[in-house]
Amino acid sequence: NAELLHLPEFVLPVSMLVFGYPTQQQIDRPKPARFSREFIVHENSYQSMSLTQYDLMIKEQAKLADNPAVGIKRYYSDIYKRKYQAAFTHEMNRSVSVMIKKWTNK
Repeated sequence: NAELLHLPEFVLPVSMLVFGYPTQQQIDRPKPARFSREFIVHENSYQSMSLTQYDLMIKEQAKLADNPAVGIKRYYSDIYKRKYQAAFTHEMNRSVSVMIKKWTNK
């Protein structure tokens, strides 16, 4: 909520930092494999990757996740479902739409 956080007009939070201690369930759950830094860290400028590099990144990720049989289509399908079809995503989209509507109706 912008009022709660004393945010100026046209500023909206895009991230949240949570303080506290993890629950036992959070401690026990398997952590997802992360991409290698070479694929996600850019220094001094954004670097584009070729389709071959993307394919290599996905194959390496699948190995790290102990699932080398996952193809690139399946990989992106799984990401889409997890990131864009989750209830949390729908709520964030609704919240952002409300914020934008407030700005565009002025």
